[in-house]
Amino acid sequence: MSSTAHTEHMNALQRFVSKRKQADGLGYLSEAPIEDKLFCFWDYSNVEPEYKNSYSPKDRPEVISLAALDYVVSRNRTIDNLSCVITSCDRNFSLWREKGVEVKIMPKIQIGPDTFCEQAVDESIQARMTEAIWQYRSYRKAYNDPDKLAPATLVLISGDGSPGEYNLDGFYMEIAHALRSRMRVKIWSWRKSVSPRFYELRTEYPSLLKIHYFDPFAPYLGSCGAADCNFP
Repeated sequence: MSSTAHTEHMNALQRFVSKRKQADGLGYLSEAPIEDKLFCFWDYSNVEPEYKNSYSPKDRPEVISLAALDYVVSRNRTIDNLSCVITSCDRNFSLWREKGVEVKIMPKIQIGPDTFCEQAVDESIQARMTEAIWQYRSYRKAYNDPDKLAPATLVLISGDGSPGEYNLDGFYMEIAHALRSRMRVKIWSWRKSVSPRFYELRTEYPSLLKIHYFDPFAPYLGSCGAADCNFP
């Protein structure tokens, strides 16, 4: 595929975003000043499989465009260098590395004759999230002041809210800590994969926690096959 095809692909995505009236449209991130830090944490191994299972067209590659996924989540904003993607998917993540995102590939381990699984991927992401959140712990003292917000937004990109291998709370505790530290938080997931516990947190922190779904963007998330989509 040519770079022209990739440009057309990204232009179509941006046109789609510009027409959306929902919170994930043009107003996404509008409440966060441009000078605030943006932390993105990608549980990528759980994002692409759901696309393959439910949305991948038969006549297109069964991989997500990393450029499209990045645009949906960050809208071309600068991402803080504490951001990370930790995954067992061995793809070309150079696009994200160029943006300063740490990429760590953790191959699956064999636990049976024909069985492989990830080990401690979620916990590794959670450790980086905690490192980012800890910077804003002082804002917890301002819990009763609705105008005293931490100058940062934390974005979790995850396919589910399942318990981790060693941390049974999964990502719940990190998200709760971020909210208590007065950080804005956004969760991106497939609609059917969102943990009910995240909806409970949204009820408690309606102005700080927003939950967004990849599903409406699925027609634009498939890789166009161009190098700029980081394919394969």
